[in-house]
Amino acid sequence: MTIEVFPIGAKPAGKQIESYLRRRLTGNDNGITVRRNTDRSWSFTSLGKREYTFDGSTSGQLEVSPEGAQLLRLNPHLLHRIRSVDIGDLVGEGNEANIHKQRYNTGHGPRWHAVKYTFPVRPNQLPANAPDYTRFTPCTAHFQVGKFVAERSPRPINLIPPVLATHDICISPFVHHGIPLYILDEMTAGTINPRTPAIRLSENVRSFVERMKTQDPYARFIHLFNSYSALNHAGMAQWLEQQIRESSEAGAIRSALQGLSFHTKEIETPRNTLVHIPTLRKVLHTWLPNADKIALLPEQTAAISAYQKQLLLPNSAPNPIPDSSPLQHTRATLTALQNAFLRDVARASYTVEAILGYKKNTVEE
Repeated sequence: MTIEVFPIGAKPAGKQIESYLRRRLTGNDNGITVRRNTDRSWSFTSLGKREYTFDGSTSGQLEVSPEGAQLLRLNPHLLHRIRSVDIGDLVGEGNEANIHKQRYNTGHGPRWHAVKYTFPVRPNQLPANAPDYTRFTPCTAHFQVGKFVAERSPRPINLIPPVLATHDICISPFVHHGIPLYILDEMTAGTINPRTPAIRLSENVRSFVERMKTQDPYARFIHLFNSYSALNHAGMAQWLEQQIRESSEAGAIRSALQGLSFHTKEIETPRNTLVHIPTLRKVLHTWLPNADKIALLPEQTAAISAYQKQLLLPNSAPNPIPDSSPLQHTRATLTALQNAFLRDVARASYTVEAILGYKKNTVEE
């Protein structure tokens, strides 16, 4: 058996996911090994169940953070419900993943969570002479990278690491009343992309954005917010790749990425930033009267735009990470007011992905 691959846009849905997961996990249930990690997380490894990755067959695995352990205690049969796709409605879709929203009991009462099912995918159509590559990022890699970045990030970013993860599934806290940064920027600028209707926004978010679209100061402010978000993340990709390749503390990440070529540009793209609308309202009320004092120079804005365009290139996995040194220089020259605004941007923004793994020309049908 080899790993199944799906065209982007034709991933399994509903009960098809349950059938796919049944095919993925094969072998006998001969028990598990349990390891308690130094950060109080748990690693469970099956002694009999096997599943397939780009690197061949590997043991079934479950990673559990302290928050994840609490979810399992307070929500009986949680893992069975997830594998049976007995969960809420589909609320989002990426290249690799389908994302559902579900409310679970926590120590602080019921809270919304995002349940992500990830699939190996390849593009339906590729430009002439483009490399044919297939993507699949194990959710166990998201779990390990998320923990690492959340603990050691050199930037004040709000990363949402998974609290439970297998190779195919992960559960993370859900950003309620959030909107992807690039969608917020497009909607306020009046340049809506046709893919936008596929994003399921809450009525609270949609009505807020619709009101802002009609007033020019708000559209310009959101563009400024977008620019500062890019400044906040600039250089994170290079830092993370260096950590994965060189840091003595990144062994768990390298293990989770076994058999994967990888790149980390995704941590810096607007697609992977969610803006929390209630917090953004507070930022707007604080800073909009002083927007002229935090505005960037035209050459600084141009450098940020050029950097983001490189990050968002189609089929970006084989491309090198853009040089972030001009943006690093811009950060170093910010005024005290601009740095205060940068901190507020970080407070209102949530990074939902930190890594994208991929493998070229190696998957058999």
